[in-house]
Amino acid sequence: MSETLPFPGADTFPDGGSGERANSVHMLLGQIVGKGAVFVSMMLISRHMGDIWFGRLLLAVILSVFSCFITDFGAAILVNRRISLGTPEQSRDIWRSALGFRTVMALVSLIALTAFSLLSYPLPQTIILIPILLGMTLEIMAELPFASFRALGQTRREASARISSSVVFLLLVVVFIGLDAHPYVVAAVFLVRGAAMAWVSFRTAGKLGFDIHPCFSPLRMLGLLKETWPLGLMGIVAIMHQRVDNLVIERTLGVVSVGAYNEIYKVLEVLVLIITPTLLPGALFPGLCRAFRDGSSAMAIRRIAYLISALSAVVVALMLPPGEIFMKTLWGDAFLRGLSPAEFDNTRLLLFSGIPVFFFMNFLLAAVIAMGRQKATLPAVTAGLLASLALNLWLMGNHGLPAAGVAAVFSSALVGVVCASLLGRGTLRGLIVPFVLGVLPASGILILQGFTGLPWPLLTGAGFVMALPALLMAHRQGWSLRAAIPSEAPQR
Repeated sequence: MSETLPFPGADTFPDGGSGERANSVHMLLGQIVGKGAVFVSMMLISRHMGDIWFGRLLLAVILSVFSCFITDFGAAILVNRRISLGTPEQSRDIWRSALGFRTVMALVSLIALTAFSLLSYPLPQTIILIPILLGMTLEIMAELPFASFRALGQTRREASARISSSVVFLLLVVVFIGLDAHPYVVAAVFLVRGAAMAWVSFRTAGKLGFDIHPCFSPLRMLGLLKETWPLGLMGIVAIMHQRVDNLVIERTLGVVSVGAYNEIYKVLEVLVLIITPTLLPGALFPGLCRAFRDGSSAMAIRRIAYLISALSAVVVALMLPPGEIFMKTLWGDAFLRGLSPAEFDNTRLLLFSGIPVFFFMNFLLAAVIAMGRQKATLPAVTAGLLASLALNLWLMGNHGLPAAGVAAVFSSALVGVVCASLLGRGTLRGLIVPFVLGVLPASGILILQGFTGLPWPLLTGAGFVMALPALLMAHRQGWSLRAAIPSEAPQR
């Protein structure tokens, strides 16, 4: 193996943060292009498939996401943290053990989810699930190299893998839609995307000196399991929290409503996933781990909170006002999928208004993990799951799809509050102002829309005005990636 690997320990960014800025930009580019290509592909697929098949495909995607969390079981974040703080020898050791552990867990998830689908749904649902499930499992296998790239300050390599595989995915979707291919064939493109991402990422990891041959030592894997089980169980509960509404929708309102709900949720998912994983856990996560180690976490959390506040305020101002025109542009004339315009738009307004809540929830979960209290995240996400399930079961029968929006926002806020309380009273008080500034545009836009009936371009302008306090406070508090995490080296 190469002995010149850029294993960083605490010295990755001796310039005080320029490496963090560059790595954040690379991660952001990879997320935007990668998820953008997939989102455009789903827009095209929604126009190609009928309501039933589109609902089945989205349900298959939702079920496949469970494989991601079963396969990973907390290994990616552990690898990131270990490589960020450890020596090259320790990093290589955890890499091979994590790869073996993840391979075993991938087989478990594939068998379990396929069996669940066969027992729960008609055969066509399982047939369309299998290639999507395989593809998503390969994608999550690639998260192990990605975690290493992030810890090593090599996120441009992650961006390359995401972009190349997603462009291939988009091109194949266009070709198969042009050929009027059967939905089963379109589903196979997910497998191609996952295989491409895994191949590029593991090939790059090998060039960096990582041994891509997994270690299946029972003792090492059991040792890893002892460390990862809180994160792994938290991840499974977290994805149940995020997806249990789809299962209730399918049982209560039908598979077509799953498609309608996910037209809204996919937009939200792209907005949330582009930002929060790019920053935490992402380019800023190694530095946040070191900030907790060195006793400078309060400053780091406060500054990142203002950054999250400003980002969420801007995103809400941009995305909340456009309504039917926006969704029709994305998903075509049949975007309502049999719902009334009011039911669809009320669900959209609820979910998009909750963007600051989702941003802060993900940020606070990552902060608790960086603190080294990963076991404490399990009660938080369990509370969120129970709240989401209870609200969906209680409200959906009488109120329809908007019940899922209410449950998503409330349960995510609950997770965030529990995580914030774990960081201490002082930290919790310091989060109040940035959170209020983050939600200001959503509150203002909803009030203006309800009482004035302004057209959406004017509402968007008003939203950006209301986002200015968040932007100004973030700047005043030192909003820059260089200042967001105190580095090991003195600031110049």
